[in-house]
Amino acid sequence: MSLVLVTGASGALGRVLVPALLTAGHQVRGMSRGPGRVAGAEEVVADVLDPASLPPALEGVDVVLHLASSPRKDARRTEVDGTGNLLAARAPGTPLVYLSIVGCDRTPFGYYRAKTAAEALVREASDGHVVRATQFHGFASSLVTPLPLLGRAVAPRGALVQPVAEGFVADVLVEAVADPAAAPAEVGGPEQLELAEVARRVHGRRALTVPLPGRLGAALRAGSLLAGPDARTGGRPLPSR
Repeated sequence: MSLVLVTGASGALGRVLVPALLTAGHQVRGMSRGPGRVAGAEEVVADVLDPASLPPALEGVDVVLHLASSPRKDARRTEVDGTGNLLAARAPGTPLVYLSIVGCDRTPFGYYRAKTAAEALVREASDGHVVRATQFHGFASSLVTPLPLLGRAVAPRGALVQPVAEGFVADVLVEAVADPAAAPAEVGGPEQLELAEVARRVHGRRALTVPLPGRLGAALRAGSLLAGPDARTGGRPLPSR
């Protein structure tokens, strides 16, 4: 079995992926920026923005599953510079699978533009592979958290998402360890939903829908975040309350 380095091992997907890899019989090295964040696997403290910290993390690794991300702070540095550092630090011939987002190239949002730029670096590199996923269940739910004073969520009218269970994406990445080149380009959940429906399912109450103007609103209503017809789709639907 392979020795797999998982960057972002303490994140929402990493916490599901690490045990899935272990169950499949792989050795797992979980990379995080601070100690004590990775359970059940070998932990290495390193930062994609610190090139000097990366060689020990990559030593002897057969495959890199690159999940590390920073949507709220230093997004472009983490995605572009960090991914470039990781690519450069690999031993020759070590495959790297980068987790990106479905529709990042057609959704006008700063973090998504950074993901698109990082994808280009990965595709240009030898043994670099990109897997795009739709919104995780947990993230889709967080988008429609009820406002304290209002008592219900506010959702952009007509915005479409395709929530996917983190475990389903983890299973796809576990499969990718054996043959990264055969990994699907896109992974999505089994249903396409308006964000207002997400709010109803998760919180048991209707959302207040409001128009989202501009290019971003138009893209979301047109389905920019939905997986294409060739995507690997499945996993459990977004649960109802």
